[in-house]
Amino acid sequence: MQAVESITRPLFLIPDGSGNWMRTSPDAHNEYITRSHASSGHKFQRVLQLLKYWRECRTPRVPISSFHLELVFAVEGTLNRVATYQELLLDAFNLLRARQCRPIRDPLGVSGTVPACQTDAQLTQAYAAVYYASEKAARAVAFEALGRDADATAAWNLVFNGRFPR
Repeated sequence: MQAVESITRPLFLIPDGSGNWMRTSPDAHNEYITRSHASSGHKFQRVLQLLKYWRECRTPRVPISSFHLELVFAVEGTLNRVATYQELLLDAFNLLRARQCRPIRDPLGVSGTVPACQTDAQLTQAYAAVYYASEKAARAVAFEALGRDADATAAWNLVFNGRFPR
């Protein structure tokens, strides 16, 4: 883990969404995320895009912060295995579910603790959406393994609220 003092990139204060300020170093964080992308066999960004798309497809929108998602998967290394995008997406939902969308400590030590959501109500909503998505994604991956493509597509459509990207 890298300490704040060793960060040579510029530090900024940005609104944290709850009336306070959060320290950040976009260059340092982007570099950290880029390393995670490379170590995942370049699947990290694609799976994150799918998660962000899922977040927007749900009604109401799932209020999980992009920065939180990026840090969780960069720190945990969940996307660093040889697997299909569907399996990695299931792994991602399962990790978010296991973590119960709890805040994550910034591995660079810049931003302190980064919450998934801004309020308890949003956290409850996000966790319910993650739980539902992990259940349906597990069914979809199981159907795919059995060669039941129509059933898998139907399950993915439940995950993506009828907007499964084919």
